[in-house]
Amino acid sequence: MFRSLRTASLLTGIVLLGQGTFSPWVGANPLDPSIVQNAEERANQAVQVYEEGFDLYRQGRFEEALDKFQEVLNISQEIGDRVGETIALTRIGRVYDNLRRYSEALDAYDRALKIARDLKERQQEAIVLDYIGLVYQEQGDIEAARESHEESLAIFRELGVRRSEGIVLGNLGRLYRNSEDYDKALEMYRSALEIAIEIEDRQQEAILLDYLGVTYTQLEQYDQALEVLQSALEIFEELGIERSEAITRSNLGTVYGNLGREEEAIASLKSALAIFQRLGDTQAAGAIEKQIERMAQP
Repeated sequence: MFRSLRTASLLTGIVLLGQGTFSPWVGANPLDPSIVQNAEERANQAVQVYEEGFDLYRQGRFEEALDKFQEVLNISQEIGDRVGETIALTRIGRVYDNLRRYSEALDAYDRALKIARDLKERQQEAIVLDYIGLVYQEQGDIEAARESHEESLAIFRELGVRRSEGIVLGNLGRLYRNSEDYDKALEMYRSALEIAIEIEDRQQEAILLDYLGVTYTQLEQYDQALEVLQSALEIFEELGIERSEAITRSNLGTVYGNLGREEEAIASLKSALAIFQRLGDTQAAGAIEKQIERMAQP
């Protein structure tokens, strides 16, 4: 993504300059080397800021990530890079989604989707559609979510993008799990897991193992849940993805509790709590504190 953003920023800027439609420098010579150099410098700056924002996002530091992605958006708009603009808007939508500010997330996604379709950027269109489906899931609009995910899945299959196909299958699995269609959820997760293993995507493999663990927990198949969640945890620890590690530790705590292994349950939950507190996720931390309190009651 970083390479495509860098290339698109520079090339799109030069094309617009050549057409005489690069509005920030109206009246300037469209082929003036200083203008082209400035566009390139700003494009490279956007890439750097994007990478900083993405690192913050992975750490769960969403408010800080939002500032970075907004800066990328501003730069992209300044130099007329519409590809960079849709990428930045998509990331802004993801941050708002994680902050549970769903109307703002949908607004950012709608803007990103319009640009992607205008540019006929099919892969970016599919990414945004999948993310829109996730917001609809959070809002409880199952039919809208399924429609959006399936539209995304069709595009990724058409383009042959296996990793993204697996991600959407995983998100459909989540949708079916939340709809209590557990057989369909397991089918989606297993199909997605096969792809993750095939393409050696360790992070996605761990995410899907975690999803499988949650589904097995809901089916009260605790031994299977324990096995896959422990596998997921090992991968997240290996990759250093703290927020995902905390989520899996929380899920393990629930399984241990259901198995009557209360000491292990509380230890796992406390480990998750410490990570969420360090990341500043007060809502997740508060939920785990309440869960620990309930388990500690005689």
